[in-house]
Amino acid sequence: MLFSIEVECKFEEVYSSGDIQQGGLLIKDDMLRYEYFSNDLYTIILKMKNQLLVDNDTKIVQQINDNKELINILHEALSSYPNITEEYNNEEFMIKVTKSSSNFIQRISLQSPSIAMSLNLHSCIFKEINNKYFNHFDFIEYPY
Repeated sequence: MLFSIEVECKFEEVYSSGDIQQGGLLIKDDMLRYEYFSNDLYTIILKMKNQLLVDNDTKIVQQINDNKELINILHEALSSYPNITEEYNNEEFMIKVTKSSSNFIQRISLQSPSIAMSLNLHSCIFKEINNKYFNHFDFIEYPY
């Protein structure tokens, strides 16, 4: 049984190469916003099973058609709180989930032939989030 949650987190992606990216994450019901803080990168919006990529600098929107499964699994893991599964596998990658002391996700480890990274979540707050932050048109900055 899935519970309806609304949560805001900050994240840090740490790659095996030593590269680090930081950003913010919002989740509400069937929606997800995965936003890099760098203007050179992008924001992913998952809404009504559609995945959209918004360029952080130009605000140009593109539909994501390839490699959608990873965002779907991330959304599934986050929205399954408090019944979070500790491992997700498919033919392309393996994801391991580490829970925090509050039983929410603290770390997600991703291993695949093309990438190895850790997604560390911190400063997570359960709070009401306005639906307007999940719009790709009239894109509104979120005050993390």
